[in-house]
Amino acid sequence: MTRKPAQQLGIESQLDPSYRRNETSKALRRALGNAVASVTPSVAAGACGCSAQEMCDALAGRRRFPAEWAIAIAELVGGDLGPAIIAAILEPLGLRAVAADEPETDERYIVRLELALAAFGEPGGQALARVRKEARRA
Repeated sequence: MTRKPAQQLGIESQLDPSYRRNETSKALRRALGNAVASVTPSVAAGACGCSAQEMCDALAGRRRFPAEWAIAIAELVGGDLGPAIIAAILEPLGLRAVAADEPETDERYIVRLELALAAFGEPGGQALARVRKEARRA
C-alpha cells in the first residue's frame, strides 16, 4: 500500500511541523543526490570546495548540507537537474522559479504594476483604487 502525501489527504495542518521539514529535506536530498550522481561525487565536491567524502556524508544526512553547495551543484549540472534543486528549495514556501527568458503573464505584470503603485504610499494606493474602480465599470 502506498502512502499519499499529506497535502492530498488534506491533513497537513494536523501534522507535526517537523514532519513537513523532514519531507522537504528528503525531497531536496533526492534532487541533490540525482544531480551529484550525474556528475560523480568527486566532481560535485570540487565545485563545492570540499572532499568527496564530505559530499557523500552531506548527501547521506550525516552532516549539514550548506546552501552554497546546493547552488554550486545546481549551476554545475544545469539541464533539468539544476532547476529541480531550486524547485525543491522553493516549493515548500509556495514559490516557483520562472526562467529569465520565460515571457511574463498578464496576471504577473498586473501584480508587479500594483506593487509599484503601492510603493508610493497613500497617493499610490489612491491611484490604484481609482484604476480598479474604473476597470470594473468597463
